[in-house]
This record gives sequence, C-alpha cells and structure tokens, in this order.
Amino acid sequence: METRIRCHHYKHFLNDGRDHFEPLEEGPSYLLLVCRATVRYALRRLGGGSLAEPGGKTSRTRTSESKHLVDDPSDFLDYDKTRLMVYRLFTSLRGLRRLDLAPSNWSVSFTPDVMAGNILEIVRDNENRGMCGGHYRFTQSLDVEVTLVFSEPKAVLGYCVENAMQTLDPATCGDPCGICLDGLMSSSRTPPVNLPCGHAFHSQCIAKWFFKGTACPLCRHDLRGLVAAPYVGEHHVV
Repeated sequence: METRIRCHHYKHFLNDGRDHFEPLEEGPSYLLLVCRATVRYALRRLGGGSLAEPGGKTSRTRTSESKHLVDDPSDFLDYDKTRLMVYRLFTSLRGLRRLDLAPSNWSVSFTPDVMAGNILEIVRDNENRGMCGGHYRFTQSLDVEVTLVFSEPKAVLGYCVENAMQTLDPATCGDPCGICLDGLMSSSRTPPVNLPCGHAFHSQCIAKWFFKGTACPLCRHDLRGLVAAPYVGEHHVV
C-alpha cells in the first residue's frame, strides 16, 4: 500500500491563546496535537490510468488528540528532540495509527518536520530577544486527508521478485532483457525476474511496463488477477 498524506488546514496556537511571544512563568510545558483525519482508499490498476476508488465503504473520519508534557522547556531548542516529540504524538493519534508517516508521504506544503521547525523558530526567537527560560504550551490543530493506494503494478512486481529465485532458469541468464535488450545479468541493471509465463526482464524495466500494460510484452500472457487487493474492514478493495 502506498500512503499519501495531505494537510488541508493547519492552525498554530501558543500559550493557551495568551501572548504569542513571551514564555510563561508557570508550568507545565506541553505540546498538544488535535487532528481530524480522513482516511480513504484508492486503487491503481495494472496498466496505469488514474486512481479509482473501490466500491463499498471507502473512507472514515476521526478526530483525536494527543498531549505530551515537557519537563524541560529547553528541549524545544533541540530540533531533533522536538521532531521526535512531534512524530510520537502523530503516531499515537487514533486516526493515524499504523500509518507510514515518513516525510516523503506528505504533501510538500506541510510535514511533521515543518511543525517541529516552527516550534524551534518561536522558542529560538524568544531566546535571541533575551526571554530565556519559561514554559510553552503549543497547540497544533490540523485537518489531514490520507489516501491509502493499493498499487497493482507494484504488487505484481513484488510477486515476481519473491518467486524469481524459484522460477528463473539459469540457462536464460545470458539472454537479453525483452524490453531494454541489455543482458539480463548486466551489472548496470537491476536483477532479472521471471513472469509466470517464463519470460525474464530486468525488474526495473518490467516495473515501468506494468504501469503501461496488463500482459507480458513478449507473449501477451495476461497478468491481471495475479495478486489480490487487500481487505478494508469488511470490504474488499476491488
């Protein structure tokens, strides 16, 4: 499954709505994350084309929050500590649990890394202005849309790679790839894999083909139905 995350709305509140710049004398410091997450499901068929939503129940929306108390407010001046704090909050949210929150899966306009950077900028600015120490109460409110995409091309490639050692005929390793025509064992190419029909290709070459065609490029053996889409709750992603 591919994970795509887009932040549609983001608000940043500091110190319970008090002065946005001066740190508080009283504690505790904390970071509160309130998130409204909509998770939907999509399918990319073998042969490419646009994403298609499967039938049945394809989305769910949950609002949840997570809070982390900070014993030492100076931790906010350490980007790595703040970033780890932010990611722990995200992974503890009910609507985002067990999802891949890697930065590469987020839209370029917002990631948890951006949130950590914003916090660091605020605290560092106060330090530079002579307002050292004190406590902060950060509240981050956001709406996110998560799309979980079952990619049939990647799933078919995974199936072929898993079965490559069992099905690849050593006698054919000196043959050329049926797509790029370089030798199957060329050191400049990815390792070869066999399709169920027995034709071998470099994995990188056939991976690109899977996004264009639905059959072996040499014999036209149909590869549709080779892998099954996963279940989403009580519904099958088809």
